Amino acid sequence: KLSVIILTGLGGKHYSVQHAVNSAKVLNEIQPEFASCLVLSFPFGVEHYIKRFKGNYGPMQITDLLLEMETFISHTNLTNTIFRSNHASNYLALDGILSRDREIILERLRFAIENPDKAGLREEWQRGL
Repeated sequence: KLSVIILTGLGGKHYSVQHAVNSAKVLNEIQPEFASCLVLSFPFGVEHYIKRFKGNYGPMQITDLLLEMETFISHTNLTNTIFRSNHASNYLALDGILSRDREIILERLRFAIENPDKAGLREEWQRGL
């Protein structure tokens, strides 16, 4: 069984779309049984991470992270992949089978992007990071 984790926020604002589209391409090729999204965290602080990018890392806001996940999901073409974004790091818990539930997941993401105050997003304290 193949399980893949996509780390949203990994490339920052500058590489967000590239990361999402290319991650979807990889998953489309390998057709994993499981795929999940987690959100990048900064255990050593965001400044430490920015240095690793030689200053070319733009931290992402919640909406940016949701947009990246929306871009990723919209570029997938998966047959039986079970998807989860219910890890504590995620602001929006989602799950489903992408071949069956992709449009529902995209609708929930788009609602959260347009209405973050009504989408039931996790608060920072709820993420336990």
